[in-house]
Amino acid sequence: MALKWFRSFADAEDVTLAKGSVLDLTVDSTWMACVRSNCSARNMSYISLLNSGAYSGQYGVITSTPRFIMYASASSGAQMVSSSVVLTEADGWCVIAITKVTGSTLPRMSIYKAGAWTHANATSAAGLSFGAWTTPVIGNTAATSKCTADIAWQGLWNSVLSDANIETSIVGGFISDTAVQALAPSALWYLNQWNIGTPVPDWTGNGANEASHTGTRAVYSDIPLYAANDPTFSDTPAVPAGRGASW
Repeated sequence: MALKWFRSFADAEDVTLAKGSVLDLTVDSTWMACVRSNCSARNMSYISLLNSGAYSGQYGVITSTPRFIMYASASSGAQMVSSSVVLTEADGWCVIAITKVTGSTLPRMSIYKAGAWTHANATSAAGLSFGAWTTPVIGNTAATSKCTADIAWQGLWNSVLSDANIETSIVGGFISDTAVQALAPSALWYLNQWNIGTPVPDWTGNGANEASHTGTRAVYSDIPLYAANDPTFSDTPAVPAGRGASW
């Protein structure tokens, strides 16, 4: 077993972050995350971009059958998905990614599950990239796009990673944090704090650190996408004496 700390989100729970010094995403961009979906009843936002409180963009999963990975942009009012890239509760832990070239080019979706990668361009109408934004939020408090999921980490890039780049995150069937870090993210968040009172830092040092959070639970359990005794993501402590495996 690969025992890890990760953050569990239910409904309107979220972690609000600072924008940091380098994040843009209105031009070329990539999002990548290690997540497990726990809901099939609504749109889910794994990370949203707000502009002074108003919605600007979102990476997540759309309410549909099947459940498509989604890039949503307020600039065009479009929810862009690929019919080939699906994330369900039954899939368990997965690595998912979305790349977007600036302008109206279709985004490209990727998922690693059941030991294999799938990559495909969005099959919905092309839409614009994100407009101006000020605040990234892991999870979402909007009534139609809450977040019911477990999240180990998420990263954002001010560039478009190739399929081959994205696939380097998996080595021998397991996530390699070292490989993800080598892709030079513009922001990277490991949600592995055993005490949710400890702010989530931006691993890159670019300053997109946690500003506040609403709810969430820290959970210590198996993430099968990590090798047993993995020395990187597991740098968090074991369950503290006298505490359970969920806070």
